[in-house]
Amino acid sequence: FGMFFIIIPMSTIYVNERKQNTLSRLNSMNVSIFAMTFSKSIPYFVINQVQVWIMLGVGVFLVPFFDTPALAINGSFGAILVISMGLSISAIGVSTLIAVSASSSEQATTIGGIFNILLGAIGGIMVPKYIMPDSMQEIAGYSPMSWGLDGFLDIFLKTADASMVIQDAMKLLIFGIIALILSMIILRIRINKGL
Repeated sequence: FGMFFIIIPMSTIYVNERKQNTLSRLNSMNVSIFAMTFSKSIPYFVINQVQVWIMLGVGVFLVPFFDTPALAINGSFGAILVISMGLSISAIGVSTLIAVSASSSEQATTIGGIFNILLGAIGGIMVPKYIMPDSMQEIAGYSPMSWGLDGFLDIFLKTADASMVIQDAMKLLIFGIIALILSMIILRIRINKGL
């Protein structure tokens, strides 16, 4: 859920670059849209990975200080890496798509926040899926947050290895790539129109 909040800093970068005509200047120097998008995605990918391991570290090492059982990581660390990478690419894709579509940072932050909360609510982050009615459980199966949650639950509860979470990770990866492709198309259109 937290990984999808990178929309706020990403939108600020894209909106500021549009206002300062940085994107147009890069385009005039024949820097490809792919290079512009990819160069912004790498730092956020690293930030997301650091965020995952910090959250896991808090669960394992810090939580016991509050007389609460520590997080038990029963699955493999390779599985955590696979699912967190898929989730990160998915979050970057959605964030980039919203950032290039919005006209202002405020608009992107509002849309991103609402979209994030909706994906979380639908995906079983706020309300466990097994409590939801059957129709809602079916809808939850289309949320990228649900795929990420299922992967992490498999790791923590079913001692999953990387092969057991690869399907959820692939869904996240495909979703993220589609969102990134759409964002590059929108960015190209906006640069060509001078928006």
